[in-house]
Amino acid sequence: YSSLIRKNPGNMQEVDIVRLLLRIFPSDQIFLNLFTQSKKRELVDVLVVGKRHALFIEAKDSPNTEEILRLDLAKKKSKSLKQLEEANRQLKSGIKFAKRFPEMPVLVGGSNGENRTVSLQGLQLVGLAVIKELFEDNETFDQYSALTLKLIRDLQTPCVFLDYPDLNLYTRHTTDEESFMGALQQLYSIGCSNQRFGRLRFGLPPGIKEQVEAARRLDSTG
Repeated sequence: YSSLIRKNPGNMQEVDIVRLLLRIFPSDQIFLNLFTQSKKRELVDVLVVGKRHALFIEAKDSPNTEEILRLDLAKKKSKSLKQLEEANRQLKSGIKFAKRFPEMPVLVGGSNGENRTVSLQGLQLVGLAVIKELFEDNETFDQYSALTLKLIRDLQTPCVFLDYPDLNLYTRHTTDEESFMGALQQLYSIGCSNQRFGRLRFGLPPGIKEQVEAARRLDSTG
């Protein structure tokens, strides 16, 4: 019972995310809690250095307490937007640093971690914000999209957002870097084409996914 109550969930959520990523990536490609060497400033929660991509992940969670669970829906939506805004702000800082220093001098494992140089030369940088919960009503999802589209314009770099259950699905239904990053790329393309992000669905029979999306579009215009 006590493990379900998380007053300071950040570190535990980051470790949970690493466990999900280990379904896809070898452990030596995943770096947790990177800090800059010079100012010992937090750079990124999780970095995945693959063969073709460098994935920057910022994770935001809420304390899992009775007080938080009793918040009304409007306050939960507001909190999720603030989480995405903060995650995007940190992604912007981390990715800008990586563009300035593709041979990144970092501390691995926190501000007192191991000195390392992580090479991102030739890799496509991608930003991913992971928050506790996404709400699918049109107004809130429009706000999520606006925040992330602005980040994309500012960085000129692909960025997307998921919640933790979505990340769990992505890592269950993809098998390697190519398929996982391909799913993120599909999400990014939808967001840029429509100026509004969506949510990918896995495991639906052929044709059903298209019918679901068509029904959603019809519902949103009606």
